Amino acid sequence: MFERIKNFITEKTKNPKLIFTLLVLAIVLGFLLFSNYGLYTRLKLRDEKLELEQRIIDEKKIQDSLKHEINKLKNDNFEIERVAREKYGMIKPGEKVFLINKEKEK
Repeated sequence: MFERIKNFITEKTKNPKLIFTLLVLAIVLGFLLFSNYGLYTRLKLRDEKLELEQRIIDEKKIQDSLKHEINKLKNDNFEIERVAREKYGMIKPGEKVFLINKEKEK
């Protein structure tokens, strides 16, 4: 079987037109697949574009939630009071604060 393949290759390599055609075909195929405008580059850029579009969507969601939080802090007195109590430990005059230590149960 290998002898038949070897004979076929030997016979076909004697034809210069076939060798030239195969060489040109290999060059064109390589250019179409791997050049700057090739299929591989196009697919890679498409994947990168989809990833960037998803990141833009995620960042817009974060931006909207931050805008909503800013609006609440500017206009909502209850939100301002909540932040003052939680973050800064502020209390109203006459209030008593009870601290509860949470211990892990074993």
